[in-house]
Amino acid sequence: MKQTKNQKPKSYISKFLLLFVLAITLSNCQVEEDLIREENIIQTVSLEEAISFLKQNTLKSSSKIGDKTAIYSKFDAITQEKITNSDQLITVIPLSNTTKQEYSRILLLKIKDTIKSAVFSMYPDKDAKSKDFSGKIMITTIDGEFVNAFRVKNGALVSRFVIKTKTNASFKIQNRTIIIDGVEFEELNEVIIPPRNSSNTIQYNVLYDWSAYSDINGSGMEWNFGGGGGGGSDISTTANIVFVGPSNKISNINDYLKCFDLAQSAELIIYVDQPTANSATSWSGTITDPYVGHTFVAIQQGGIRKVFGFYPSTNVSLSSPNDSKAFGNDQGHTFDVSLSIPINPEQLLNVIGYANNAPPTYNLNTYNCTDFAIEIGNLVGLGLPDSYGTWPGGGGSNPGKLGQEIRNMALPTNTSRQTTGANAASNTGTCN
Repeated sequence: MKQTKNQKPKSYISKFLLLFVLAITLSNCQVEEDLIREENIIQTVSLEEAISFLKQNTLKSSSKIGDKTAIYSKFDAITQEKITNSDQLITVIPLSNTTKQEYSRILLLKIKDTIKSAVFSMYPDKDAKSKDFSGKIMITTIDGEFVNAFRVKNGALVSRFVIKTKTNASFKIQNRTIIIDGVEFEELNEVIIPPRNSSNTIQYNVLYDWSAYSDINGSGMEWNFGGGGGGGSDISTTANIVFVGPSNKISNINDYLKCFDLAQSAELIIYVDQPTANSATSWSGTITDPYVGHTFVAIQQGGIRKVFGFYPSTNVSLSSPNDSKAFGNDQGHTFDVSLSIPINPEQLLNVIGYANNAPPTYNLNTYNCTDFAIEIGNLVGLGLPDSYGTWPGGGGSNPGKLGQEIRNMALPTNTSRQTTGANAASNTGTCN
């Protein structure tokens, strides 16, 4: 999108730019007075109020190419996060999306005793490696109406998108057909934003339709939207989510699985090692040394058993989420919950075929060990959900959420479930 030199912003956005200028030029005394006044204007939306609001309001898409099939996450995923210079909290509801290039959350805040909502969507730049977010941010109402959009570079808002209006001799028309990272938005121009000191933050008063609140300044109160390759919480810049390569790497997955007779039935087992047993939390431990769990599978046929999981070849982290794929021999690996299902020869062929042709790249956020296991399970009719959750600096399918889904799901015919922790069985059988 090209910006015209010396382009002047339209009058209807001048108020927004003024807010940013005020944030820089106001004296400390003025800021303190505003904060004291506005502290009494905004309030935390309680978990009970958030659940009631979600039940009464349907999320709608702003896309013209069809619905962005985002759904509310389970209510136990609702969190409340800090607002800088305030003792109030912003209530955050992560969304599950069919497009993994988008990380979206609903943000709830009570303003003058009225609950206000914003859908906050992040579209990271491809190959972004900084711990701070780079990409585009889109803010809409829960009804799908455009509110704001920004370009972000290394955690800083560098420009704002505003609706571009074209005029001919008789009437104004609006062109609303720009594509950002495969998602259709309204067509926008860019307006440069003055630099600010804080990273991965946004002032709370640009998250909502502010036309009714001209008496509120909003400077000084900020929410940390997270960093890395797609968002997170206010601790993302200090977290160190890491997933290492397999300790017992499988050199050739095709050779590893060639023992099975593809003309015979078998059994498929999905194993889930949750970060915290019987909890949907996506990580455990400390911020600097977290544990994210693991999901892996096994195939058993007569006296032959092979246990394996999908890994990065070396390791991945928040700042470098991609690596070439590898498979690990996971015999004896601990697990908290498992799911077993008999499979026919055609299903066995599909499972082994998928393993032999799995995606070439491991990505911590978009295709990890849990994504692999979900795909394998769904090839044989298990109906496993995406199991999306967030962690500091990102989000994706994860063992904590999948484990809870398996514990609570209605089981397909002939499927069995184990919910007590144990170690996966050892490999058996040899291949000639």
